[in-house]
Amino acid sequence: MLRALSLRQARNCEMALHPVCRCRCGGRLHGAKRAQGDDQNFFEALPAEDPHHVPDAVERKQRRRMRRADRKRAEAVSLGQERLFQEPA
Repeated sequence: MLRALSLRQARNCEMALHPVCRCRCGGRLHGAKRAQGDDQNFFEALPAEDPHHVPDAVERKQRRRMRRADRKRAEAVSLGQERLFQEPA
């Protein structure tokens, strides 16, 4: 899974506001200037595989929900209660 990228970081890289890229694209898209008009919609509309994709509110909420479920599952396993998360036979 890729590291989270803020809208500000994606915009700085796309517009090459700094001489060196320090985001997850590794310089491949530094200064690409693909965004036209409303930046936030552009970065949210990029495919999830794009290094400058910024998740929208729905995606962020879904990710938080999944992380929370994973933490609860890990906690239950550490307490020996893994049967709570097993599918019924």
